Amino acid sequence: MIFNLASGTTGMQSPSSWSIIKSSSVTVYRINPAVSIDFRKAFDKVSIPKLIAKLKYYGIRGNVSKWLENFLTGRTQKIRINNAISEPMVVSSGVSQGSVLRPLLFIMFINDIGNNLESDFLLYADDLKLFGTNPDSIAKDLDTISSWCDNWQMTVAPNKCECIRFSHIKKYAKLRSPALSIDGV
Repeated sequence: MIFNLASGTTGMQSPSSWSIIKSSSVTVYRINPAVSIDFRKAFDKVSIPKLIAKLKYYGIRGNVSKWLENFLTGRTQKIRINNAISEPMVVSSGVSQGSVLRPLLFIMFINDIGNNLESDFLLYADDLKLFGTNPDSIAKDLDTISSWCDNWQMTVAPNKCECIRFSHIKKYAKLRSPALSIDGV
């Protein structure tokens, strides 16, 4: 099943995203941590064999499966600098740039990341947002995400990750965010 919280590149702009946050376990009567996670070069790091295995898991078989496998494997690229063009190089990972299938294939690849998360989350493009009332649950979820990344050959971009807290009480504004880490950062 594709999570109904997974989407393309709409970001947090849509009203439905905010209604999910509002109706989630996040409450404004205490400090509520939220963590934004960005995956490093996510679309380019997708393991093709693992993506094909996931597509089969989702029930994509037969001619469609064969077509997708042919579409994803055996691709080459050349690099051009000024007027010099390199020899073709085999592309061993990633979903095809410029393809209309790219966002869908990536969503299908990353979709199961939420299977074992305790916190509420939003997933879109290469960003994952965790929301909760318990920093310990979020810390556990970060460990789960790190394990998922190890298993599926993805990496997190720590410099693009952020922990923030939500509260309507002003005195909490000066408090530090909880100490959380992912991939040792």
